[in-house]
Order: sequence, then structure tokens, then C-alpha cells
Amino acid sequence: MADITGSIHERYVAPRRIKILASLLAPLLPQSARVVDVGCGDGAVSQAILRLRPDLRIEGIEVLPRGTPEIRVSAYDGRYIPFSDRSFDAVLFVDVVTAVRHGSTRAPSEAAISEEALPLSATMISALM
Repeated sequence: MADITGSIHERYVAPRRIKILASLLAPLLPQSARVVDVGCGDGAVSQAILRLRPDLRIEGIEVLPRGTPEIRVSAYDGRYIPFSDRSFDAVLFVDVVTAVRHGSTRAPSEAAISEEALPLSATMISALM
């Protein structure tokens, strides 16, 4: 049963969801922005955004890289963002659950890497749909 459910999700649900997320997020990003996608997974959402907005430059960071990413992805330990401060114009957090250990010296922060952030949760996106 799990195999059938996974197949249905991968074939029908995920592509539609990626297309909808990209269509909602793409117009919100600044013109010609350099964007970091925190917790980008395989980069499918960012790649879909790039198809709509070729003016953007999107890089991803991921704690658990998987598959062959569709965008450039840097390893991320979940604690220290591997870029210097203010390296990006915008930040994407799409379906990211972040757990910061007690005593961490630097929590993952959109402010640390971008002048402005666009924090959207799955709930907010669902409301837009």
C-alpha cells in the first residue's frame, strides 16, 4: 500500500504542488535577486521558480541532500549557514522545520543571510491557494 501511495504522490500530487508553489512564490521575489532556498530538498521548487523567473539566481542549502539536485546545493549542518552575512537578497523557507539546539551560538536566521526575508509557511501558502 505504501508503494502505491508513494507512486501516486510522486506522479500526481508533487508535480502539481511544485507548480502551484512556484507560481505563488515567483512573483514575490525581487527582480534579479540572488536567493537562498533553506532546506531545499532536491531543489524542485526552486527549479520551477527559475523556469518562471530566469532573472533569479537560486542556490540551496540542505541538511539531508538527496538525489540529484536540480539547483546548486551546499551542505548545511542545520546550525551554521555556509554563506557570509547579507549574501542574498531573499530567502525561501518552503516546508522547513528547524530545530535549534539549546546553547547554539547562531540559530538559522533569514536576517543573517538576507537584508529582507520572505517567511512563508505551508499554512500561509495553503491560504493563498
